[in-house]
Amino acid sequence: MNLFVDTNVLLAATDPQRERHAAARAFLESGGANLFASPQVMREYLAVATRPPAANGLGLTAHQALENVAEFSKTLSLVFGSAAAWDKLRELLGGPGAPVGKRVHDANIAATAIANGLSVIATFNAPDFAGLAVETLVPSPPAEASEEAITARAGAPTAKAAPVAAGEASTGPRVFGAGPLARLPVESPFFDELPPDELAAWE
Repeated sequence: MNLFVDTNVLLAATDPQRERHAAARAFLESGGANLFASPQVMREYLAVATRPPAANGLGLTAHQALENVAEFSKTLSLVFGSAAAWDKLRELLGGPGAPVGKRVHDANIAATAIANGLSVIATFNAPDFAGLAVETLVPSPPAEASEEAITARAGAPTAKAAPVAAGEASTGPRVFGAGPLARLPVESPFFDELPPDELAAWE
């Protein structure tokens, strides 16, 4: 699966005090998808990461924030804006209920993702992308039974992945070797001792 990663996921992964810290870390480290971001996302991360905590920033130095970006780059591949992304942005801004103000930044993220063949954005702020022709996925810690992963389009949920409750996944204890191959007949020579020369080859 190919996913475009929003800035808030990177910020949550950096700050242990954020409510979604564990979910963000698990998502970025899981290796379960191909992850992408754009220079815009990295710029936004740098801006918030180096802002003082009193201004809802992380209070990092520029050097610390750049080191984090270098670490993220080991997991994320960068995709870039293009003429196609610009055309898509203008299309999104020209539609009904077009985003205005700060939401133009969200529209540009969506346009860049779409122009690079990415239709799902991993974010903790799914409403930001409502009406922007992309689906959203909210990361959640895979090991926590209380969490769910929801995919949405235009702000409306389209699919939900939920943990399996105890006892739901199986109707009884698993019997190893009880699959179709276990029903094949085994001829008696199978159990005969190996010839000395072949036995020596295994030693």
